[in-house]
Amino acid sequence: QEKELLEVSPPPTSVHEAIVQGEKKTYAVYDLLSPSLFNTSRSLNVQLKWKRPQDSSEMPIPTLHAQRYVGGYGLQTGEICTLIYNTHPYRAFPVILLETVPWYLRLYVHTLTIITKGKENKPS
Repeated sequence: QEKELLEVSPPPTSVHEAIVQGEKKTYAVYDLLSPSLFNTSRSLNVQLKWKRPQDSSEMPIPTLHAQRYVGGYGLQTGEICTLIYNTHPYRAFPVILLETVPWYLRLYVHTLTIITKGKENKPS
């Protein structure tokens, strides 16, 4: 296809297409029992080469992505902010968030704030 961003070598045994989070994904599948795949060596070396996009040099924005930053300082104004973005036009996705913080950082659950679509949600 002309919209492919990668050139795969050697060519895959088969190609599998699936819809993941509302987007069509294409997977290269290799039959590891096929002797023609290995040629003279006993190893499989898959090579991926990026093709330059014809229409735009920017990478597409992922459907679901997150951003995390630290704001303020000290016990009174310090905060960890995690922003989760869903760019899908109409679908909501369930999200489980696991934060990893240093052991010496004090976390106070009573100060946890969750804001969705501009409205504050009380954590349960």
